[in-house]
Amino acid sequence: GQDLTAQFLSSLKNGATPDDVLTQLTQAYPQMNDKTLQEELARLIFLADLIGRLEVQDELKASA
Repeated sequence: GQDLTAQFLSSLKNGATPDDVLTQLTQAYPQMNDKTLQEELARLIFLADLIGRLEVQDELKASA
C-alpha cells in the first residue's frame, strides 16, 4: 500500500539503486509476477524523479 510506496521512494531518494528497490519489491510482494514488479519499479523511479524535481524547485524558490 501507501506505506510501502513511501518506503521505496525513500530508499531511492537515499541512493538505493533500482536493483535494490526491485529486491525490496520482490520481498514485499512475493506473489507478484516479474512484469508487474518491473512496472511497479518504473512507477517508483518516475515518482522519485518527479518528487526530486519538485523538491529542487521548492529549494530554488526558497533561495530566490
